[in-house]
Amino acid sequence: MGAGRDGAAGAPCGRSGFTLIELMVVVALLGIVLAVVAPRLGLVEDGRMRSTVRRLTGLVTYLGDSAETKKRYYRLWFDIDGERVRVEVSHDAVEFVPAADAALRPFELEGAEIVDVVVAGLGKAAGGEVSTVFAPYGGSLPFKLHVEGAGRVVTIGYNPYTARVELSEGYV
Repeated sequence: MGAGRDGAAGAPCGRSGFTLIELMVVVALLGIVLAVVAPRLGLVEDGRMRSTVRRLTGLVTYLGDSAETKKRYYRLWFDIDGERVRVEVSHDAVEFVPAADAALRPFELEGAEIVDVVVAGLGKAAGGEVSTVFAPYGGSLPFKLHVEGAGRVVTIGYNPYTARVELSEGYV
């Protein structure tokens, strides 16, 4: 009787594992993929930083305009340690409640962190929570918000006298 199904005469032994050439090809392919993808990882961080800065700039612009047109007071809170921003609204500047507008929901900064907030006449805060009020009839204070991410610092400045938001590269 001849050999059974598994042990047929002249059949090569079953092999397990990979040859050295197969392993070298896989390592070479992984190297090529990493060489292409690794430089783009910085682009993702930079994109998140830019998105956060745009969102903050848009929010400050919106609050300045809305305070004037809707005749409401808005209080913008910067949670420096928690990397969060939230907005409250008031009709009389006495009692503030969380803003109900969907565009004014609290949010966390992504790809960026608050370095400090400088409010004219009040000074610089690099920790805790800082707020500034946007008033419908003037009386708002100018401020600068310094945000860091993706290896750079950006300054967002608000001037209530001109109702302009200025964006500057670096710590200004």
